[in-house]
Amino acid sequence: MFELPEYLVRAFTQLYFRGLSEESYEDFASRWGGLDNAAFHRALSQGQGEDKALAIFTIGYSGTPQAAEEIAPFLQDAERMARWASALCLGERGDERALPHLETMLLEGLTVEEYRRAYQHEDEQEADVTFWCEVIRPQVPPLLAKWDHPSLISTLREAFKRYWEIELALSHPAGFMVQYYDQVAYALGQRGALGALTGIDLLPPFHKTAVVYLALGYLDATAGPVSITGMGVEHVYYEPLRSQVMQVLEERFGLSEEEREDYVEHFYDNGHDRRNYWFNRHVESTNDEDEDEFDDDEEEEEPTTIEPRILCTYQGHQAQVNALAWSPDSRLIVTGSQDGTVQIWEALTGEQRIMFRGHTGSVNVVAWSPDGRLVSSAGCDKVIYVWRAETGEIVCAYHGHTALLTRGLAWSPDGSRLASGAWDSTVQVWDAHSGLTLLTYREHHAVVNAVAWSPDGRYLASGSGSPEGLVKLWDARTGETLLTYYEHGAEAGQALKPYWDAPRGVSSVQSLVWLPDGQRIVSAGLRWTCRVWDVTTGQDKTVFEQHTCGPVARAHGGELLLSPAFGVSGVEVWSATTGKVMLKYAGSGLSFIETVGWSPDGQYLAAATGSYLPGARRRSVAVKVWAANVR
Repeated sequence: MFELPEYLVRAFTQLYFRGLSEESYEDFASRWGGLDNAAFHRALSQGQGEDKALAIFTIGYSGTPQAAEEIAPFLQDAERMARWASALCLGERGDERALPHLETMLLEGLTVEEYRRAYQHEDEQEADVTFWCEVIRPQVPPLLAKWDHPSLISTLREAFKRYWEIELALSHPAGFMVQYYDQVAYALGQRGALGALTGIDLLPPFHKTAVVYLALGYLDATAGPVSITGMGVEHVYYEPLRSQVMQVLEERFGLSEEEREDYVEHFYDNGHDRRNYWFNRHVESTNDEDEDEFDDDEEEEEPTTIEPRILCTYQGHQAQVNALAWSPDSRLIVTGSQDGTVQIWEALTGEQRIMFRGHTGSVNVVAWSPDGRLVSSAGCDKVIYVWRAETGEIVCAYHGHTALLTRGLAWSPDGSRLASGAWDSTVQVWDAHSGLTLLTYREHHAVVNAVAWSPDGRYLASGSGSPEGLVKLWDARTGETLLTYYEHGAEAGQALKPYWDAPRGVSSVQSLVWLPDGQRIVSAGLRWTCRVWDVTTGQDKTVFEQHTCGPVARAHGGELLLSPAFGVSGVEVWSATTGKVMLKYAGSGLSFIETVGWSPDGQYLAAATGSYLPGARRRSVAVKVWAANVR
């Protein structure tokens, strides 16, 4: 995945915390024409529901001088998600206009009846809003730290009481956010309301944890800042905080020494026992069913796994490598990175030959011309450059797209044309030397991630992202659609087991390879399914499940395919005919694979890797080259 601004990722996380993926970004871009400032302002003025809330979060987190005034009117919006998004953003900025709305959010929707309707799915749209508020609500109490309205203590107590009533009534529904108890108790402690929870008949682990959070909040107000995260992970076991909490428990709560020791020493266990108290009621009955279900599954034979001998490790980039391509003579590799550069280097020595700096954003896709003289590159700046591999001299710059490109860029077999698919939902065919647009294909209704030419150069295949998930085959001269392949879209509703029980949505098509026989296409989707299918009938030949979401590279003959393995480490070689994994490469730092490539002569493999450094957010990035062990 290419790099996005931190504030934008944060905004999406507020909406899609349960499953943020590339498809979340694609859905929005498909509806609103991209991920730029103009797209979010269109969603702000014209959107509803999640799209409008997402636009508010994005603009609110952007830090622009006018952001507060742009989102403040939504404090009075008819939609709860919009009101909450506006209040959270303004509250974080310290804008006093948000404070009364934040207090209202402590109780809004917090009723047994609303939660009962949500968990029975009587109204799916209302349920989605209820569940979203469930996760967002713990963010509210800390934003009220400077709000001294006389009603706040009673509101906080009522919020704690209602939450407990809901939990009792529904026997702790799945996903219930116990952190809300912690934040509310802490906020009460900050205001000295240490007896506010008296009269609420809590079970022991809930009561003990709440009392410690009341003490922590009290200490924050009287003895200095005490930050919290909830779920009993605060370091109350260590001095001096331990002694301070023990003193508050004695002086303000009147607990005996034995009780104080119990509350503090078992603080972590009590915090987690709140969830386990209810969970253990349900888990025994479901375990037997799950075991029976998986006992019937056939175990696949494990492929041979080897640790490759790395011939070259290239570390010329300063950020994640998104794309790589081998030169036609198998001597050079070109790589594109989030650092905005494109680099050409010797595959077996790592000696850098060229560094191209024409892009102003992340480079997401690179491709060699068939004769090896030119390179094309594209990414988040929406511009496609064609430049000379020997010198870096720009031949042409194509400005035909209005949104970013991911992996949708390919040369025609004769090297005269380029096809490019972008997040503006178009595929454009253009002259590789003059940049003249020859054809614009507009039959997709979602972002376009991938394109591939037929071996004879007469046809193109293009793959779209979420929410469409289609592959279309069409005439490269006329734009006439010849076939639409629906199977990635048809994956919606299928459960991806045994790893997840949730149903899959439409699978965003991320990678396309047209095999040399001209009769089959390989398409990889984000739902960990690769498909090999007939271009004449659209019928599947092979379905390769729960292994990869691409990208896919092919050997020269076309029968062997290379792709990142399922999970975070390894690269697999598999058969286009049988779908069976023949060999897996693991170890040697082959983790967090972004992209792969097979040299045209079939002798070497390459993978762009990343590994997390201890204590650091950034990855150590490299491209590794090794000898292929299969033919």
